[in-house]
Amino acid sequence: MDISQKGPKACTTCAKAKARCIPGADGDKCERCQRLNKECFSRPPAPPRIKKRPKRSRVAELEKRLNELSSQVENAQPRGDQSPEAGVSDAPAAPANAAAAKDVLSFGHLFPSPEATLDSRDEPPKPSMWGTSAFDQLDSLWPMPEEAEVLFQEFRDIYEEVFPFVLLNRSLTSETLRDRRPYVWKAIMMVSCLFDATRQVRLAEKLLAEITIATMVDGTCKTLDVLQALHLLIGWYHYGLKGPQLTNLLFLSRSMCVGLGNNEHHHPACKYSDLDYARAIAATYYLNTTVFTTNKKTEIFMDTAQLEVCCKQIDAKKEFPSDVFLLSLVRIQLIAHNITLATSFDSNRRNPAIPLLQVVETFQQQIDTYLTSLPENLKNNTPILAHVYIAEILLKDVAISEQSCTTANIDITDRLQLLWSCVRSLRMFYQIRYAGRDLEKPRFLNLTASDVAFTLITSIKLLSVRLPGWELPQVKKELNLEEILSWLIEDLGLVVQKRQGGRRMSSAPAPIAEDPLVRLWRLLHNAKELVQIQLRRAVQNYGTEGEISPYMFGDLDESMWFDLMNEAAWGMGDESMPINVMMDNSKPYI
Repeated sequence: MDISQKGPKACTTCAKAKARCIPGADGDKCERCQRLNKECFSRPPAPPRIKKRPKRSRVAELEKRLNELSSQVENAQPRGDQSPEAGVSDAPAAPANAAAAKDVLSFGHLFPSPEATLDSRDEPPKPSMWGTSAFDQLDSLWPMPEEAEVLFQEFRDIYEEVFPFVLLNRSLTSETLRDRRPYVWKAIMMVSCLFDATRQVRLAEKLLAEITIATMVDGTCKTLDVLQALHLLIGWYHYGLKGPQLTNLLFLSRSMCVGLGNNEHHHPACKYSDLDYARAIAATYYLNTTVFTTNKKTEIFMDTAQLEVCCKQIDAKKEFPSDVFLLSLVRIQLIAHNITLATSFDSNRRNPAIPLLQVVETFQQQIDTYLTSLPENLKNNTPILAHVYIAEILLKDVAISEQSCTTANIDITDRLQLLWSCVRSLRMFYQIRYAGRDLEKPRFLNLTASDVAFTLITSIKLLSVRLPGWELPQVKKELNLEEILSWLIEDLGLVVQKRQGGRRMSSAPAPIAEDPLVRLWRLLHNAKELVQIQLRRAVQNYGTEGEISPYMFGDLDESMWFDLMNEAAWGMGDESMPINVMMDNSKPYI
């Protein structure tokens, strides 16, 4: 063992034993190797460690990039003894320098030049049509004036009549609306980009962030402008929201209705009437009821006292022809609201005071009276008829539940009649909803996709009923669920394909990970495959006496249907549809 060498001081034998290595008296062996009579070899020194290169900070990288860009610009400029004033002209820059100049602009707000700051103090700001800087105009997702006017007219011609709760004066232009009601203007731009998936997703994300900051972070922007923009975002872009987001936004709209209009600060030229506030409250009720009624979550329903006062105000004046349509939408949703309250199963109230059949007949009379009272121009209105059939399905699907339909509540013959009536209402809803494609002009508000999810689940429930006289093959033929799902998949595929084309823009936004409607398209594909498998099994297990195997829908457990039908893309929020009420608790299906 060489004591004088550099490197490890312990010999190989001591190092392996992790023992202390003490040099011996003769210097050839350590004391331990002498005692154990072992060879004593020094370990070879370890190779030198590679030193890590110091990592540059983000600021240093930006400074390096800025210096490179500055040198590129200086090299690209023409040589000559030109003063700074002589180098400035009104002529457009050469195309070769455009990219570099744009990059310098983008870093100018991070590293402003002190000389430029001092020199620009006395210079008046350059006029701009939108009142924004050149940097904002280059990188903003929001459309420029000419394109914004086109999108604004598209909204009026295509989308405004479907949602009559946000009305705009015909004399308004896009630029005027942007100055007076900026949030509504941004929401309209987002809605009008329905067939441009990338741009709509980016605009919706930006609008959602601005509404959140205005209402939750700052808490000072509780105005009708923000509330109406929130209504448009929920109604037309629900499929891009997560379940909790949709529920939170619906409750946010309800909270904004409290004290709406008190101490409200808005543009001096923007004057709201009492009917504008009444329409906003009606819109809040309509959107909340559309989502939560088909979920049958009665504990989160809105109170209707304030709504009734607003409807009386609108009905008394009827400032616009669309107010009649608005009132009709709200009234049918009120009927659906009351139906859900009356027919919801309560485990603490097994013997209701009013017989179930009488409750059904009473509400059916209300629906018939409502249809009779409609004006002639609305009797064949597709959104209203779709809501009517949803109300009828909500009323009749109570016959599916074994818990609600005991022998003490309803006779088996009456129950069969209710079930067949529910099948007919479903068939009429499908005929109304899918009478044509909405590739050019939507006939329904996008949020009403929650009604579609509700009807699909109800159809599955009807195919799982076990009751003497309930003919499964006939029910399957009447509902024609497989064809409905095929039509839905094809129609949504055409919409997705059109959204991928988009429109030409002056500056394309960053690409998105996935169009939210693609997720819904995949959900429909999965639903169709599962329904085909289980229907085939159900028909095979169908007995000669009309009995259905209790396990025919065994693979369609609740968690699977919650994943398929309670996605935010359907407008269901994060409230799960009550699928388990279709099952008899005494005979498990899962």
